[in-house]
Amino acid sequence: MFFTKAKKDDDDIKTIDQVLSNDSFDALRVDFKSLNLEVKAGNKFEIKYHGSEYKKPEIDEDDGVMNVKEPDVRDKEIKRWEKGFFKIEVHSSHDGEVTITLPQETELEQFDLHMMSGNVRMKQFAINDLQVESMSGNLDGKTLKLGTIDISVTSGNINLDEVRAKAGEISLTSGDFRLENSRVSDKLEVSTVSGDNLVKNIQVGRCHLSTVSGNNRIFGKKSKEAEISGNASLLKMATVSGDNTVE
Repeated sequence: MFFTKAKKDDDDIKTIDQVLSNDSFDALRVDFKSLNLEVKAGNKFEIKYHGSEYKKPEIDEDDGVMNVKEPDVRDKEIKRWEKGFFKIEVHSSHDGEVTITLPQETELEQFDLHMMSGNVRMKQFAINDLQVESMSGNLDGKTLKLGTIDISVTSGNINLDEVRAKAGEISLTSGDFRLENSRVSDKLEVSTVSGDNLVKNIQVGRCHLSTVSGNNRIFGKKSKEAEISGNASLLKMATVSGDNTVE
């Protein structure tokens, strides 16, 4: 039995490298299903896309808010073979990445990010209000100044380095959390269902750790709570299955 192919081959898919916008903005909203994202400091505002042409994001700026959305391309990613009453469908996805560049010293009022499946990298900028919801993918941040934080990752790791954070909550269902060379000025709560939490070289007043199945260690000793410096800031880390470590 031979099936008739009802869709084009992968060879027909065009890859593009295109600047989508150079407009300035004060807030950013991103909604991706499978694209990767990088947000970094540079010389000017720029949103650039590299990937399959059919997955090129939709751009819309409204009253200082830049909206970047991945289009619904499910029909284009399904290959179909048909023969009479029989049909075979195979889902095929192609990677792509969006790079958003902000001028040096930019401070976003809000960054609202929704990711279904894809990795996120952020570097060298400030955000007053950061909201992240990710189903599957890693989140990496370096040299960031963060105000209010609300980050939720279902499956993936979070790695932060050289971050100045005020207050907020970070939650992971399955994945590890790592925070290095950073400072907490108010209260930061980190919770993990299955994974380890590690903090190294942090400036914070007190640490409070809790785990159901695992170890709590502060500077090499088993401990649930310790005063690090004299200020009133607090870091709380909790995990159901995993270790909490402060070094």
